Amino acid sequence: MRAAVTALLWLGTLAILSGQLIAVAWVLNAVLGAPKWAGCLAGGAVMTIYFAAGGLQSAVVVNAMQLVLELVVFASLVPLALAAAGGLERVVALAPQDPGYWNFFSGGSPASSTSRCSRPPSSSRPDSSRRSTRRATTAPCAGASG
Repeated sequence: MRAAVTALLWLGTLAILSGQLIAVAWVLNAVLGAPKWAGCLAGGAVMTIYFAAGGLQSAVVVNAMQLVLELVVFASLVPLALAAAGGLERVVALAPQDPGYWNFFSGGSPASSTSRCSRPPSSSRPDSSRRSTRRATTAPCAGASG
């Protein structure tokens, strides 16, 4: 069993690493016109040197700095997003009126999925002139008649 788990973890790590190397190859190809094999080699070399020079501790420090940066950006963009949406009161007013919708532990009640079906289309909302004219494609509601 231990060998099977080790093999699965190794394959998962290999899949993640190969995805990152392919992403580096695509970026270098788009920005510099470098062949994709060269981008994979360059990305692999940078990762190998990075971990050999700093070890796992350097990865921990970078991940901690990334977490702080993400939290700062999120905390600064939430007020901007709420202001663009018309404020927290407007966001709450546009949300489904089902009490289970705001319950974090219930996952929304069954009524919350049907309340979305009865909402008027966005073109009948008063602020539709500011919205994009592109129609959102959503799956039909469960139990809705065609």
